[in-house]
Amino acid sequence: MALPEIHVVAGTTDAATELGPVAQALRLAGLLVPVLVAAGADPTAVGAAFTELNLVADLTLPAAPALGLIARFDRMWANRAPAAVLVAGSDPAGLSAALAAAWRGIPVAHLSAGMRSDDCAPQGSVFSAPSEGSGAGINTAADVESDARLITQLARVHLIARPIDAMNLLDEGVPAKDLMISGDDTLAPRRAAQAVASMTGLAPPPAPMPVTVPTATVRFGG
Repeated sequence: MALPEIHVVAGTTDAATELGPVAQALRLAGLLVPVLVAAGADPTAVGAAFTELNLVADLTLPAAPALGLIARFDRMWANRAPAAVLVAGSDPAGLSAALAAAWRGIPVAHLSAGMRSDDCAPQGSVFSAPSEGSGAGINTAADVESDARLITQLARVHLIARPIDAMNLLDEGVPAKDLMISGDDTLAPRRAAQAVASMTGLAPPPAPMPVTVPTATVRFGG
């Protein structure tokens, strides 16, 4: 029997670099087949970033106006629905994927979730720019923050590198049971992969990662 697919969507080289190790861990686990999707403004560059990690993009969705890219994901998943979708950070193409997946009831996992700068505008760049990644619009820091927060609203599992990012999400009302602190060490991709597989019911949840908060150093008298 063929294993279910998880579509790993990257729209930037940074997103591809973050997602690649998790895709490799998913492949090694043998529970889900990672399908790498290079999307956004420069899918060729995204594909090259995957290649740097000895991975090959399986599907390509070129740049398009935001609503057009959402529709492309929707059409693709109408005929080839994955068990889950994995996106990273504040990637606008990842937001398009998350919106399309949520519409179809496909669970979304969000890697590098919870990173906040408190620089947020009401609109996200995926909607405010005339065309996604075309150069016609400029993504400001507020746009990036908005995209990240929108993905948070759509994700079922939030994969977090730092405890402070977990606190950000808890402050925004995300249930603690939906958070997974994977850390940033060499085992982080494996923990993230297990959390994603658990989301689809194919693996038990990973053991909580112990968090050590360093004791603050207080200095008196200069």
